[in-house]
Amino acid sequence: MYDLPPDFDPRIFEGAVLTLVAFGVGTIHLTFQLASARSSAQCKPVEIVVQSPLKLTTSNDQHLIRRGDYAEIARLGALLNGDVTSASVCGKRCLRLEFGGVGSVQIDDDDSGYECYAIYGIGADAIFV
Repeated sequence: MYDLPPDFDPRIFEGAVLTLVAFGVGTIHLTFQLASARSSAQCKPVEIVVQSPLKLTTSNDQHLIRRGDYAEIARLGALLNGDVTSASVCGKRCLRLEFGGVGSVQIDDDDSGYECYAIYGIGADAIFV
């Protein structure tokens, strides 16, 4: 089973900007620009590649977005260029990113026993969850 590392600090996403929402065969890609230093001139791209359904909450609406459902994936565009104001781990494998008053994304384990999402660009190794 894949897990978030015990020393994983989700707050690394706080202040990050969602710059790209894309999809591939069986995946949804969320690309962020992380502020890697106190200076905004130094930014680092980080990508989350999601294979399991993710939960998007905007205003009073909640949507379960599955890979391959391109009309639903397009809803993630509401968060584009938004800043992550809060990031947390809820449960053992669940990552929740809040975008101020605009909405939030929750990426969770789908109990399949397989990789549900991966985080690339933080440290030397990818994190497979």
